[in-house]
Amino acid sequence: DYYTWALAAREGINPYTPSVVAFAKQLGLKAMPSNYPPFFLLVFEPLTYLSLNTAFQVWFGLNIILLLAASVMMTARIRPLGIRLFFVAMVLLYGPTTDNLYWGQTQILLLFLIVVVLKAERRGWNRVSGTALAAAILIKLFPAVILGYFAVTRRWLFVCGTLIGVFIGSLLGLYTLGPVLNVAFVHQLLATAGERFFPNALDVSIGAVIYRVFWLAGLNGGAGDYAIVVISSLAMLGI
Repeated sequence: DYYTWALAAREGINPYTPSVVAFAKQLGLKAMPSNYPPFFLLVFEPLTYLSLNTAFQVWFGLNIILLLAASVMMTARIRPLGIRLFFVAMVLLYGPTTDNLYWGQTQILLLFLIVVVLKAERRGWNRVSGTALAAAILIKLFPAVILGYFAVTRRWLFVCGTLIGVFIGSLLGLYTLGPVLNVAFVHQLLATAGERFFPNALDVSIGAVIYRVFWLAGLNGGAGDYAIVVISSLAMLGI
């Protein structure tokens, strides 16, 4: 789907409409209308200059590299080395991980970006952390819930910097792909959200996300804290 969507956008075909289904059939492929942000299609577009098989090989190799990099960063504090290598191997053999590699999804890319967010933030590299989070949001939207933690802990400069990054990325997608395609993405997002989204427990556990992000962040019970929780939670539900 990613290849078809990005190629369609490059060819002037709206990937958020049923016309992309007919376009995919012409290529001998199957695809549904896209539900990914325009920025992701823009990022994926260079692979459409390659053949389908070559593009898949490049995408697969990139996923392997990012998975290894994320695994190494996540296990950096584990000692001794043998135990660390054991955990890295478990990550590589984990069922959902192999499924992601097989289907060529974006979760490994998002995992890498989120690990960079956490590692860079711990070291005080706010620009790197904010840029990585903005990129993750522009690719799949739902990483925006991570901003709730930084809002609760009153890291307003980080929150504002990330939002500015999202705004700049959105403008880039708007300028490059045009307003018609961007508006079509909003319509497609609304069509695949709401009542069709929340009954599917495979999408996201709303209750668990809210609990882990906010209640484990150490609220002191003040009215301002709970206002942040409510506003951020409503924002997440809106996404």
